[in-house]
Amino acid sequence: LYTDTKKNKKKTHIIIVKSIHSSLRSESNT
Repeated sequence: LYTDTKKNKKKTHIIIVKSIHSSLRSESNT
């Protein structure tokens, strides 16, 4: 259970980082 929660947190963190990167990229493109 503990490792499962850790995995989910990591997944969420990766998603957040990806969205931040994509928003940064679109900002620099305009």
